[in-house]
Amino acid sequence: MSIKINHLKGFLQVLERAKAVASDKNDDIKSGVLIQAKGTSLSIRGMDENISLEIQSNELTEATKETSFLVPASFFQELMKNLPKGDVKLVKKESKNEVNIVVGKSQFNIATMNGEDYPVVDVLQEGNSFKIDGTLFSEGLSAVKHATSENETRPILTGVHIVSNGQYLTLIATDSHRLAAKAVPLLQEATELKNTVLPKKSIDELIQILSNVKECEMIIHENRMTIKTDNLTFTTRLLEGSYPDITKLIPNDFECQSKVNREELIRACDRAKISLKPDKKKVAKFHFKNSELPALDLIFTTSISSGKEELFLADLEGEITINLDVVYLKDSLQSLTTRDVLIQFAGVMKPVLIKPVSEDAAQFALVLPVR
Repeated sequence: MSIKINHLKGFLQVLERAKAVASDKNDDIKSGVLIQAKGTSLSIRGMDENISLEIQSNELTEATKETSFLVPASFFQELMKNLPKGDVKLVKKESKNEVNIVVGKSQFNIATMNGEDYPVVDVLQEGNSFKIDGTLFSEGLSAVKHATSENETRPILTGVHIVSNGQYLTLIATDSHRLAAKAVPLLQEATELKNTVLPKKSIDELIQILSNVKECEMIIHENRMTIKTDNLTFTTRLLEGSYPDITKLIPNDFECQSKVNREELIRACDRAKISLKPDKKKVAKFHFKNSELPALDLIFTTSISSGKEELFLADLEGEITINLDVVYLKDSLQSLTTRDVLIQFAGVMKPVLIKPVSEDAAQFALVLPVR
């Protein structure tokens, strides 16, 4: 039984994605990737204890007869991407537990794993179903991911919270110091959804695999989620626990607000971050002032350096002086895409609201001040 690889680059792309979700424990059967081929149809599946990804493709390969084998993911992928030039063929011998990779006169042999021990994934067919634009969902996850927590003491905050009012999916992330939220429109009206939290590894994979997918189906039932497209099926466990109610954090009344050029403020934060490098905390003072021309003074001091930078503002209502983490502020600004942003202040120790300058903005960020 042999598989001729017609398009090596495409094969490697599929293999890379499946390998990315495979377990990194070498003694685990789930550290392998399952390769199945029949005619011109190819399926490659990878999984760990929480995630499963199966990608199907046509025309990348051509099998002489139906073939299936399980090989170590990392080793197989590393070898395949470093093969000598030439036509590539995978040969599975029934009499031996190995796969031969043949390229011209070169041959590389890999011992196969016991495919019968490879778990079968129970893909969700029923549950809360949502039709979404995969690209917009991927972009939404990218926009909020920076605000997820790196601290495992509160595991629920390491993921992205997904809620729905039936018309939008709202993606929310917070580490208790900052917050990011973005609404993604549904392609068709659906049921409401509450308290669904996607783990960080699943977030990373979905950003990659859905970046160029126009339409997909998301099915959620109890503690699992399945996402299906024309050529892939992704299933993940969800984080358990109750996500905190963020509505109480969002201020409604403001004593100061300003329209700011987003790129200019990002560059100013970058310069402040460099100057603040000796300090563990990257905190600067932001003074929004109404002088002859509305301006922002960004002031920072460390044991070995100090600095002050002035940015002119297009619009400013009120005045405020507030201490903010420049890294958190920069991350929030980078998650937005508009030329100008509206920054609103409810008080010196209350969350700062950052959003696009648009009445129908479907995205916002919060950054907590620092004492």
